[in-house]
Amino acid sequence: SGLVAVMSYRYWQTRFGGSPDVVGARMVIDLTPVTIIGVTPPEFFGLMVGRSFEIALPIRGQPLVQPGTPLTDDLFWLRIGLRLKPDQPVDAATNVLRAAQPAIRVAALPRGGQEAQSFLKDPFSLVPLASTVSPLRRRFQQPLVALLAVVGLVLCIACANIANLMLARGAARRHELSVRQALGASSWRLVRQVLAESLLLASLAGVAAIALGRWASRAITAALSTASTPVFLDVSLDWRIFAFAAFSVAGTAAVTAVAPAVRASQIHPIDALKEHGRSASRHSRGVVSNGLIVAQVAMSLVLVVAAGLLVRTFEHLSSASLGFDRDPVIVTTVQAPTIAAADRNVLYHRLVRAASTMPGVAAAGGSFNPPIVGAMVGEFVVSEPGTDAAPGAQHISQSADITPGWFSAYGTPIRAGREFDERDLPSTPPVMIVNETFVQRFVPDGRAVGKALSVTFRTPPFGDARLGTKTIVGIVGDSAYRTIRDPRRPTLYFPIAQRTDPLLFTNFYIAVRSSGGSPAALTRELTATLKSVNPDLTLTFRTLTDQVNDSIAQDRVVAALSSFFGVLAMLLAAVGL
Repeated sequence: SGLVAVMSYRYWQTRFGGSPDVVGARMVIDLTPVTIIGVTPPEFFGLMVGRSFEIALPIRGQPLVQPGTPLTDDLFWLRIGLRLKPDQPVDAATNVLRAAQPAIRVAALPRGGQEAQSFLKDPFSLVPLASTVSPLRRRFQQPLVALLAVVGLVLCIACANIANLMLARGAARRHELSVRQALGASSWRLVRQVLAESLLLASLAGVAAIALGRWASRAITAALSTASTPVFLDVSLDWRIFAFAAFSVAGTAAVTAVAPAVRASQIHPIDALKEHGRSASRHSRGVVSNGLIVAQVAMSLVLVVAAGLLVRTFEHLSSASLGFDRDPVIVTTVQAPTIAAADRNVLYHRLVRAASTMPGVAAAGGSFNPPIVGAMVGEFVVSEPGTDAAPGAQHISQSADITPGWFSAYGTPIRAGREFDERDLPSTPPVMIVNETFVQRFVPDGRAVGKALSVTFRTPPFGDARLGTKTIVGIVGDSAYRTIRDPRRPTLYFPIAQRTDPLLFTNFYIAVRSSGGSPAALTRELTATLKSVNPDLTLTFRTLTDQVNDSIAQDRVVAALSSFFGVLAMLLAAVGL
């Protein structure tokens, strides 16, 4: 029957206009015919917060879409999701799963791998999908909590303003309220009148806030998205939004009307006709009003200081030292899904050499995991040759497989030793390059060049995969890796040329350093040069400056929001004065 796929509801609406004929329709994905067999519900966007999908394919169909990438049963990157029965507690399900773990381990045990001894050794545990780590949640949890506090303070300032206004209106309406009371209106009736007026004003503001919030949420989500990392969030209104808005409206009306309502209920008709009574009312109202003004100014100053700190943080990120040059570099993303995995190593080195010989190119280098935009993660541990790494050994989370010329392309300085070159082949002793932070933490005497270390890839619960002993041939300067905000961390660099396994990654990144002028001007020549090596390549170009700016685009949004609320707080305080 061929390869089948399931389409997301959002893609079905935007691409096919919601046509019911989409089920059974055929489309082509990477030159492979695919039959659409279903559409997901509109409320399903994927399994990771902030990310969405358009087409879902079965794992077993991957070799059909990417025939150059082998898929074997020995790969252990699979993540398994379980749906528990409605009456099944998590603890009981965990016990059942752990009881079956020995059989699962035997069935999934890699054949002949060095990691077989520790494979799936740790007990299984069930983690709720809602609590799984999301890059978006991990990055914005603290800033959003801070912004929530800021918004709460702005609401308090607005409430103080309205309360002050209601006090002034109550003082101006003393004659009216005293007449009502003289005509038989009870104190509770006067309180209800003031509360009803406050509730009406708050309700109108709540309706306007919902309309503005709907637009603002979409605008903020769009601002969070970048060309390399699009963000998708469900910002549609539901009963929780309306419940929160109703609660806020009621709370605001109650807070702003309590004092004026109580004061209205305490008016005596005879006092309204006496000058002494008016003076006392003014004096009492002045004390409360002054207190509200002091509170507004104090809270607004707090918000302005907080906004200033966030803006200063963003300015620090935008001007931070990266450890490489951003302006003269353009990064080419090469996709080669039709190239066999066993042939990609040779192809990637040919592409890098072709790019480095172009006119106007100072240097070129390639990597699977470049800084800023790389997505591959992993944990390495090192130990003395011939020894196993200790269970509590310090992990090294930053690594990259690179070609010769990579450091020259990025402008990362070589502090000692050498860069990778043509001497580093599968037939020569394995080598690696480390950064200065690695030397400080793992080689206390500083004599790192020439030192041999055993490198192990550690990925719980799958166990350790020993990569063998590698000799350090160079030390490079520290540079930003995943994000600019993280401190410098130990980093390992390995030569791609010494890898003998099939390269399963279809994306390869070539950094090209311009010898003069804008690196974007090299796009046309790069396309022609790389296509001359293999015409089936798919190429995408982004300057390194754009990649760096995109990486802090979300911090820019947080800084802009905090600045907006800080200015709004100052304006509210000014209105209150």
